[in-house]
Amino acid sequence: MKHSIENFFQNLGLRKSLLPLISFFALIPYAAVAHGPATKYNQAQDGVIKKNNKVVAHPQVASKTLATIDSNYRFENDLSDESSQYALTLHGDESYLQSENGMGLNMPGKRWIDLPLQLSQDIDRDQSFYISVDFMIPNTGIDESARVIVSNKTWDYSEPGFKVTAYNEKIEWQAEGMLFVDFNIGVGDTEIAARFYDIPMDEWHTVSVDVDFAEEVVSFGMNGRIYQQSLTANINGNTIDPSLFIDWLATRKIRVGAHYSPDGETPPWHYESEIDGGVNTTVTVADFVVDNLIIQSPKPPGDANIVRAALVSLTEHLQGTATLSEADQEQLLVSIRANLEGTNFADFSSEAKAFIDAHAQSNGSLYVIINRDNTDYSRYDDFTAISKAYVDLGVWMMKSGLTPANASAAENITFTEHSYFPGQLPNNAARIENGSAEVLAQYVLDPGYLMGGMQLNPNSELTSYVYRPTGFYAPAGETVTITVDPALVDSGLHIRVGGQHENHTLISSTNRFPLISVDYRIEAAEFDVINPFGGGIYVLVPQGTDLGWIDIGINNAVRAPYFSTKTGRETSLVEWNTIKQYPGLFAEFESDKFVITVPTSDIQNFDQPDVLLEKWDQIMDIFQVLHGRPLERVRAEGYMLDSASAVVGSYPGGYPVTPGFWAEGSNGITDGNYSPFGVLNSGDWAGGEEFAIMLHELGHHHYGRFINVGEQESFVNVPGAAVFNELFGLDYDEALAVSGYQKFSRADAAIDWMVTHNFRNGNPIGMDPTTDFEPIETSYQARGHAKFVDLADIFGGWEAIGTIYEKFYVQDTLSGTPADTQYGVSHDEFLLTGSDALQCNLASLFHFWGIHPSTDTANQLSAYPACDGALERVTSYLDQAPRTNEDLTLFHEEKTALGENQLKFQIYDQLLEDFDHSYGQQIRDAGAAILETYFGVQADQAPSAPVLQTASFNHKSSQTTEFSWSPAVDPEGHNLKYSWRLVDASTGTVLLFKSWLEGSSVTFNSTELSQALNSYENLDSSTTLIQEVTTSDLFTVVKSEQLESIYRKGNAVLRGEVLADFDYSVSSKTVNFSEQAVSANPRSYSWDFGDGNTSTQSNPSHTFADDGTYTVTLTVNDELDGSATTTKTITIDAETQTQPDESDGGGGSFGAWMLLAGLLFFRRR
Repeated sequence: MKHSIENFFQNLGLRKSLLPLISFFALIPYAAVAHGPATKYNQAQDGVIKKNNKVVAHPQVASKTLATIDSNYRFENDLSDESSQYALTLHGDESYLQSENGMGLNMPGKRWIDLPLQLSQDIDRDQSFYISVDFMIPNTGIDESARVIVSNKTWDYSEPGFKVTAYNEKIEWQAEGMLFVDFNIGVGDTEIAARFYDIPMDEWHTVSVDVDFAEEVVSFGMNGRIYQQSLTANINGNTIDPSLFIDWLATRKIRVGAHYSPDGETPPWHYESEIDGGVNTTVTVADFVVDNLIIQSPKPPGDANIVRAALVSLTEHLQGTATLSEADQEQLLVSIRANLEGTNFADFSSEAKAFIDAHAQSNGSLYVIINRDNTDYSRYDDFTAISKAYVDLGVWMMKSGLTPANASAAENITFTEHSYFPGQLPNNAARIENGSAEVLAQYVLDPGYLMGGMQLNPNSELTSYVYRPTGFYAPAGETVTITVDPALVDSGLHIRVGGQHENHTLISSTNRFPLISVDYRIEAAEFDVINPFGGGIYVLVPQGTDLGWIDIGINNAVRAPYFSTKTGRETSLVEWNTIKQYPGLFAEFESDKFVITVPTSDIQNFDQPDVLLEKWDQIMDIFQVLHGRPLERVRAEGYMLDSASAVVGSYPGGYPVTPGFWAEGSNGITDGNYSPFGVLNSGDWAGGEEFAIMLHELGHHHYGRFINVGEQESFVNVPGAAVFNELFGLDYDEALAVSGYQKFSRADAAIDWMVTHNFRNGNPIGMDPTTDFEPIETSYQARGHAKFVDLADIFGGWEAIGTIYEKFYVQDTLSGTPADTQYGVSHDEFLLTGSDALQCNLASLFHFWGIHPSTDTANQLSAYPACDGALERVTSYLDQAPRTNEDLTLFHEEKTALGENQLKFQIYDQLLEDFDHSYGQQIRDAGAAILETYFGVQADQAPSAPVLQTASFNHKSSQTTEFSWSPAVDPEGHNLKYSWRLVDASTGTVLLFKSWLEGSSVTFNSTELSQALNSYENLDSSTTLIQEVTTSDLFTVVKSEQLESIYRKGNAVLRGEVLADFDYSVSSKTVNFSEQAVSANPRSYSWDFGDGNTSTQSNPSHTFADDGTYTVTLTVNDELDGSATTTKTITIDAETQTQPDESDGGGGSFGAWMLLAGLLFFRRR
């Protein structure tokens, strides 16, 4: 990962303060994990690895090894393997760091370790492979750095292998200088990834990778916390073939401290980055210290006897019948972690119950929710070793320990945290005997599309499934008996107890127990299920199942509110009045298209369930129409409220959407914003973005094609705009404005696009090249999806978009391989498909928005007419384009007043300095090319330039000042408007401006003028200012020549800024004079010809009566009493033609005159 996360968002053009609202990271499972003790390791006599006499969390150390590879490198002043199997190779000087207990291998800068290739070849690729290492990065002052911890692959994303990397970056929602660790396995789009955040520098941490080839799972560990993922599901949850990665293991050495490079080649290093004068420089490589490198293959099996003994010891300590040291407690924690997998819970269920009860008695609840205000969070890494063992045991039970065969062994086991979430049932909640639920056991894909959570070829039963509510709730710690038709045994159906299935072990802190849902496969006609936390009961239906409606018998559960509008299974409002009072802690609302799960306590007075589901059915239909798909859905999308979100720095998406209590309003979920009940709250759509963000996430979930310019984060706002328009009655511009974070109309979005370098230079929309960050010009931005709103407008409805996407749907149906993620298509493919669907040249509209056809495609598209209404849209945008810096400044001020993130500061900070009428002309030229190409509209001739007339002004109280100009003339006779500005001649500061006036003058009252000129009010003399006027038609921006004006305060007089000079020619006794005076203002002339005659003309002719020598004097006066005089001697001889004497002259301050003359010339060139 070459660029930082912060830089990635800056590429999107967003300031840091908006980052927590961005939904991109909901696509990847990241984890945020804190630290272990900042201490060192030593070896105890019992052979257990310890850290300052505390056992280190290495999951295998407590078991007797059966591994072919069983290597352990302690780095106690040597590089030896305790098993003497494989010798390390250190590249760089060998040195160790001393601490209170033990040593660690110090690898500052460019040092690394290679394990021998033989070890890689000895990995048992039919069973399992485990690697673990402790590390510390002591450079607390280094930012934006990275250090590979362990790897057998290069930086190349397209190469197989695995890599664990520690990054130190400044991220908005984490403290500065905090590490995060990336785990990557696989190659390219088949990569499997996890991320753990919030890891302090200058402290020791343990990372591990555990690959189980037989079970096809991989587990990533960070300080004892484990994230497990299928080895056959990629980063987006789609099915992959891991064989390339598995085969690759035997071909590459494993490296510690750097990524892989061939023998003899130095690995490229990731340096700390610094920006110095706008230049990205590299500084240093982060230091790195490692210890306790463990490699095993296959992984040793778990041992129930060790778990049992550890639980007994911990229980006795909690009960006070025995005392364990802190080191002993940590050692027992390691023993439990190392040995749970593969054991049968029934073998130690009584010891587990005793331990769980003792922990609750001694410690109370580790996770507490008091006000549902999303602030009562607890951090796993702050817990004691005993509490970590308690959590680890519970998570294992929920994840894999409880099965249909041993569920009864967990009878009466409850975790005290359940009383906070999911909650405590009322004491009088009746258990229902012989209850039943009818559910639809059908989940068959449409061959033409996939959505989030769907897979073309699922690799297991629960890789892709739908959940069906039953209307029953299982009490915590009580067995519930399930009965089914024998024909359903081994059909792949599962029973889930506990709807909130997200695993919160991935996040650094949460307000509920990390895992509170447990799944049971239907492997018998009658079996028990149990959940120590309690929870709703659901049937999980794997993809491909088509069993129709089935009956599920449920015994000893509690009824929960359930309202249905599913076809043929509708609940009446009369029935709802009774059902909504049922005691089950979560209520369900289900239609054929949407299902909602929210706390029962929030809906017991809710009386519009039918309207709620009707509106969501309409929303789901709008999504289908836009994507060109049938209205009948293969799956009802879902919303399930949790206590906290399981994603970091993002709003949640997925199936189902699982936000936390922060989604609630003051009266619970029914008046929340990130809530399905928002459809009933006609609130301030512009003031709250949460509902739009929920629609945005649903947009991602529908896997719609986007045009391949980084548009995936913008196209997903199109359905939201359609919902706001169709369902809530907003007009097209209002709908666009509330569909994303930018509160932009289409004209605003067009301006935001037209002012860019790419538009002005006729380039496609993409990456802005004017800054080092090169921000993406479409993601999350209105200019990325405004073209689709235009399309709906000119075609009279959103169905036009669906007509295009139906073409893609048909293509995918015929191919049988629909896209398994959001899929980008080229400009050409989209324009050709869209033009064919709409039977008009889609480029006639989309070219303006930066979607340009290639030459070949443009030739094909020329066979279609321009789309009706496209010309009007394009010309309306061009007519509103900024022409002057003041236009852009006003736009910027208006939009940033709504929020600093409305415009990309990286672009506008510089653009506001540079934008002038020449930029405005570039916009007009680019627009003219579009109009001629697609509509045959020829550019008009340019108007003439207006000529300014007011050269000086002096304002006193109650006076007004008028500035005027001669009007420009448009050859085609179009009416023109004018933009006038007054600028400080010395600094360039704009003092006054008026944009796009009718007529040929502008008037300011004394107050208006005083405010603009207040910096000059204390001067004793006058000040030189600059006026200019701009006019334009649709194609040309025309600017007047600048006129320098003198502003005089009161009666102060500006003198000396006049140059008097003249030229002459003699013909016999007649002399023709030509004044050459220079001044900033209109002037008057006084000639004395030296023979008693005078003139006030500017360029007089005078005939002398007699031959002789005469002294001619010219005096020039300007409006403000500035004056200058010059004299020249002329000889009159009827026989001789006399030329001017270049040595003659005089009057005025010549140096100041020359300076002024030069200034005028410079400013007018």
